Amino acid sequence: MTKKSPTEIANKVLNKLGIARSRDLEHAKVSRTQLRRLAKEGLIERVGRGLYAIPGSARTERQHLAEVARRVPGGVICLLSALRFHGLTTQNPFEVWMAIDRSEKIRDVA
Repeated sequence: MTKKSPTEIANKVLNKLGIARSRDLEHAKVSRTQLRRLAKEGLIERVGRGLYAIPGSARTERQHLAEVARRVPGGVICLLSALRFHGLTTQNPFEVWMAIDRSEKIRDVA
């Protein structure tokens, strides 16, 4: 059995998830140093802090919702953000509104 390169592992994870957190890639045995190198070489794309995707992958107008959902896995998009997603309001919030369980740790996700 041959050992897979960090590029192959990262591509496999990114193909499966679309957008992956650095934590997801580390769990697959791609170190943060390797992530930085892959991003610098253009083999993966850093789409946000701690978020990676395949370079040139299709981006939608709702990409920001996918990124936030990946960053806060236990969160639920709610209020104006949910209404806008479903086309039930003309208001366009400048932030994504999310509900999280009170037992979850609140981290800086900006």
